[in-house]
Amino acid sequence: MADRDPTPADRNTPIPGANDGASGVAVLTELGRAFQATPPPVTVALVALDLEDSGNTALTTGQPNQGYSIGTQHFVDNIGRWRPTEGVIVDMVGDRNLKLLREPNSVASDGALVNAVWSAGQRLGFGQFDNGSMVSLIDDHIPFIQAGIKCIDIIDFDYPGPGDSRFWHTLDDVPANCDGSSLRAVGQTLLEVIYNR
Repeated sequence: MADRDPTPADRNTPIPGANDGASGVAVLTELGRAFQATPPPVTVALVALDLEDSGNTALTTGQPNQGYSIGTQHFVDNIGRWRPTEGVIVDMVGDRNLKLLREPNSVASDGALVNAVWSAGQRLGFGQFDNGSMVSLIDDHIPFIQAGIKCIDIIDFDYPGPGDSRFWHTLDDVPANCDGSSLRAVGQTLLEVIYNR
């Protein structure tokens, strides 16, 4: 919902979700095409998760699974015997001014993978991968981490809009405010890590 839209009357309206939602799906779709053409050297499961963001409780209380990461928690709770060795969440990676900082929960969970991803992105010349640190986030990586599965989050949580505003959770989360080169940077970086790590 557009709960952060500058127009109060629009705050219960569903958002288009071009960046917050669709950008990660776009990257996974292209990874799937690449894997079909050239199978990767390791087993890779592409998992689309839903209900990550159905409220703002986690952001205000710091407590996961209270309106956040519902689909991921269900997935982790029902994963069965199969256990991934590590995971990567791709979230909000399509904005025009993409700046990917290292998320602290990710670094604590799997610093080696964070280093591998950021190093690969920089080696490929993608300036979107910045070695700085961002605030710790409650996102879909947290249920995996809590279940003992190393997981990192690739996310640009700022999603800047005009002036000091943000497009996140507004009706302006539309394709016109996204950039395919951002998706390309993330997708090609992940392919580099998967095929050459």
